Order: sequence, then structure tokens, then C-alpha cells
Amino acid sequence: MSTPASPSQFSPASVQEALAATISTGSFADTAYYLFSRRTADGAVGRPTVVYASSRVMRAAAEHFDIQLGGRFSTDDRIPDSTADYGYEHDSDIDDAEECELACELDPAEVVVLGESSGSKGKSKASRDDGASDSAPGSADLRDDASRKGIAHTLYVPDVAAVTWHALVFFVYTGTIHFAPLRSNGLEARRAALEQHRGARPDLPALCSPKSMYRLADMVGLAPLKELAEKEIQRQLAHEGIAAELFSHFSATYPDVLNAQIRFVYDGGRMAQVMQALQRQVAVTVSGGAPHAESVLNVLLSSLSELLLKGPAYTPQARGSSKQPGKGPVVSGL
Repeated sequence: MSTPASPSQFSPASVQEALAATISTGSFADTAYYLFSRRTADGAVGRPTVVYASSRVMRAAAEHFDIQLGGRFSTDDRIPDSTADYGYEHDSDIDDAEECELACELDPAEVVVLGESSGSKGKSKASRDDGASDSAPGSADLRDDASRKGIAHTLYVPDVAAVTWHALVFFVYTGTIHFAPLRSNGLEARRAALEQHRGARPDLPALCSPKSMYRLADMVGLAPLKELAEKEIQRQLAHEGIAAELFSHFSATYPDVLNAQIRFVYDGGRMAQVMQALQRQVAVTVSGGAPHAESVLNVLLSSLSELLLKGPAYTPQARGSSKQPGKGPVVSGL
């Protein structure tokens, strides 16, 4: 699904000026972000992929990128082939091997060419062209390619998927975002949407998870994009998948999302439709199988108690959060 942001939502004059400057200067992509693009068989994430961007445009979009690309992060020359230390275990934009083969396997050569560009909070450093051999296997080619293109900044982002970052950069440039269906509403529908989008519009970013984008927009402080992602998450809520969404790590982390899900469950007489699924999730949580969901269970039961006391006109509100606001993504500069 394509979701455009209206001019009132996202059209900072500074971004327009930065884009205009690239027309007259002839200089566009000067930044390369390296991110992982798929999950490996052992559960780690791997296949580092490049997303190019204009530092001038990115710095104009949000303070986060101004700090990021101003060189105020520690540096790290390594681009590992894979890592088990990924900051978002349930990221649906990091697809398993089977789903990548079916729907959205990324070719590093075609990931982003927005005028020849596309790029959390990374540790940054100017690109090196000395052919240093201290990089992890496979990273030398990525760095050499950036050097040949005259890239000034290279950043390794170990905790955001390439698909999500690509979509973020495209949004900064165009104000448009393309979201994928939530997995909780059916993997087949998601795969079909991914395939259809890629076949019909191969030059655009792949569909991205609204949950993954909500997380990233929150990390980088891009409020208009976060709002669009939140609205898309709410739009896709359905009684078939609401129990899984409600008791997810994601909902336990973001109280605004949990609040919307609580309202969805209690509004419109949906409780009877989802009761069995909720009971299964509650049983798993009570048995210790989902420790992250204990806070969700507390909110769910508290909301039920208030609803019973105050009557059907009452709208439950989620409370509490394990979220640490403003914590940006990790980035390593090369």
C-alpha cells in the first residue's frame, strides 16, 4: 500500500532546498549506509547491503541525521557478513531465507538509485580508499565500490533492516511510503503483496513493515513518518490477528500502539470474537512463556476492570511502558 504524506505533514523547506541544490551542483549521493537484508539459517542476520543517500538532504530532514553525518560518532571499520547482535529480534523486514526467495530477495546492485542514492544512528567516518584489510570478509568490495563512486561518508547500521532504511530515505525525498501487510493477518497475503508490488513497481522501495518503520521513525525522531506508520498499524488491525499483535514484543514496547489495540479489542463488540485467541495468549504469558507480555496482560485486565466499573461508554487507555524514548539506532562509520 502506498501512503503519501500531505504537504502539511512532511514538506520541510530545508529538504526542498537541499534537493534543489543537488540539481545545480551535480552532486547527489555522497553517503553509503550498510545494513543487513536477510535472516540467516542460524537465526542471525546477514547479507550486508548498501543504501545510498545525499547527506545534504538527510541532514535537512531531521536533527538526528545532522548529528549522525556531522561525524560525531565513534568509528568502526568492520562491515561483518552477519551478526547475532541485532537490536530488533522480531523485525519482519529482515526476512527469512524462504520468504526472501518467494518475495523480496535484495540484489545489492539494485537496492537504491534515487538519483544514485539512498541511509539510525550510526558511527560515521569518511570513506577510505586505502584497501585496508582489517574488514570482515565480504566488506572490502562494498567499501571499494563506495570509494570508486566518490562516497564521502560510509556508515554501518547494525540494528535496522535495509528494506526499512531504503523506505525511510525514499520518504525523506518524496513524502511517500509503501507499507506491507502485517504478518499477523496472514503470511500468504503478505507474500502476495510483496511480490505484486515488486513486479509492478521494481524501481520503488520494497514494501516495508509499518511496525519496523514506526520503530525506526521513533529512533530518528521523524514524527510525520512515525504518525503515518502508527495510522497504518491501526488500519490493519483485524480480529484474526489482534491477539498476536497485542501480546507481541512490539506492543509491550510502545504504549501508544498498545493503547490503540486495547481500544480495538473492547470497541465494537469484538471481545467475543477474539476471546479464545486471547485466552491462549494469556495462558502462555501466565506459564512464563512470554515474560515481555506480563505488562500487556496487566493493562488488558486493568482496562477490563475499568470497563466493567464505568460502563460500555468508557474507552480503555493503555498505561505504562518499557520504552526508552529517544534512543536512536546504533551506527558504525567506516
